[in-house]
Amino acid sequence: VLRKDAVDEIFQTIVEDYEEYCKTKMSFIALLQKLCTTRTVLLALIVGCSLQMFQQLSGINTIMYYSGNVIKLAGFPNSQAIWLACIPSFGNFIFTLIGEFLIDRVGRRKLLFASLAGTIVALLFLAGVFAFLNERSPTPSP
Repeated sequence: VLRKDAVDEIFQTIVEDYEEYCKTKMSFIALLQKLCTTRTVLLALIVGCSLQMFQQLSGINTIMYYSGNVIKLAGFPNSQAIWLACIPSFGNFIFTLIGEFLIDRVGRRKLLFASLAGTIVALLFLAGVFAFLNERSPTPSP
């Protein structure tokens, strides 16, 4: 968690670089190069990009997108599959609201690690269910 003085320092660096950009008519690429060589800005960029990478690699978007198809393959009719696919979407919505409520009370770091642990448990559970279903389902005939 960044202290208020560290945030103020980062903000002041950005303001100074922008003012220098306005005075010298430095190119936009040169401004980006200068910002990315500033240690605090570079660290924030690495953390932000890493979080986005882990979010994409967790596969939650794929699970949400294909949940209706998976439920249909499990044998539910189309009308039920659509409504059953809403359950994970609603859970995602509710936990997003809870996260928004807790982010300033608990702290970003603790909330990040708690959600990471929850994601790991959920994905392991999902893998176990798929492995179980794979063993129990009959082999298709050619």
